[in-house]
Amino acid sequence: MLRFGYDEVTDFIRKKYDKKPDEEITMLHAVMPRYDRDPTKMDSANMPFASVYICMETKMPVSVKGFQEFPYVVPRFLKATGETMGRSPAMVALPDVKMLNLMSKTIIQAAQKQIDPPCLCLMTGSFCQSAHNQAA
Repeated sequence: MLRFGYDEVTDFIRKKYDKKPDEEITMLHAVMPRYDRDPTKMDSANMPFASVYICMETKMPVSVKGFQEFPYVVPRFLKATGETMGRSPAMVALPDVKMLNLMSKTIIQAAQKQIDPPCLCLMTGSFCQSAHNQAA
């Protein structure tokens, strides 16, 4: 509310702010090249990079402005010749992370089977009775 002002936000955000002013609202800030612009105009709607804030609950734009230059620095750790995207040290660790996640999943499944093991049934005739009920 402080960033946009009470009169500039959507009705949904105003109503939510009036009821619970401390409740958070999920917003998406997208900055992208603007291809449909008039370069002769210098207003915020015709800047080279669009800046759009979108309320994720209503999917409605809250603010549409612009930048003369791309406002973020996005470094690449490594880049091979001919690659568009860069690489990071996380790429080296990714297989180990995936293996640890799979091992954790297996350990959790084993613990669940120890706590609530599958029922052992003996076949007698056409019915399946558990070993516990047969002993009685």
